[in-house]
Amino acid sequence: HSMRVLETAINNKPKPEASHEDEIEKEIVIPDLLDEKPSEKIILDIQDTKRYFESQSGGVDQVKMTEDETRELLSGYKRKFEHWQPNLSKQTIPTGAADGVCTDLTSTIKKKARHVDKTSSDFKLPSAVQQKIQSYHSATNEILRHFWSSYEPYKPDKNNRMTEGLKRQQEKLKEILISVVSYEGDPDKCKQTLAPLLTAVNKALEAAKKRVQRKR
Repeated sequence: HSMRVLETAINNKPKPEASHEDEIEKEIVIPDLLDEKPSEKIILDIQDTKRYFESQSGGVDQVKMTEDETRELLSGYKRKFEHWQPNLSKQTIPTGAADGVCTDLTSTIKKKARHVDKTSSDFKLPSAVQQKIQSYHSATNEILRHFWSSYEPYKPDKNNRMTEGLKRQQEKLKEILISVVSYEGDPDKCKQTLAPLLTAVNKALEAAKKRVQRKR
């Protein structure tokens, strides 16, 4: 009886209110996208380890060498490699190609630095809107990951759900852009920031559309 009273008292405790981080996590973590739990591993109870590893060796013990054969084998390796020297003077990558890569990287870094300097003084969106954009980015990336993992090998049910999820994300983007405009932000700049993600979504939806057309 005392145990039931104790359990009842514990169960009646009010649940703590969800924090802002919990709300964000609910926005990003979609239960349908969580990976399935791996099957339980069978732990081997090996009584005689020597016999177990002998059985796993696949008859290696049957290949036996005499002492003279072993010496001859080692001497052969020694003769083969005793005059070997690393040729560090030989160029693996042509100088022109290496310089070109270095120049391109330097140019990219300079452009990014100029862009940061230019936008640092720009009007910034409220943290709530920025968080909404980040949540949208994370959730869409997760749906894309599951879309392609179920695309090949093909898992029809899951892939169709992910396709619908990507379409919903496209609609959700419109809501985000409305929020950006309401705070006097630049919707075009927001879309430009999300451009790689939006391109990936369009590519996935196009692949899903082609697969449906092939079935017809």
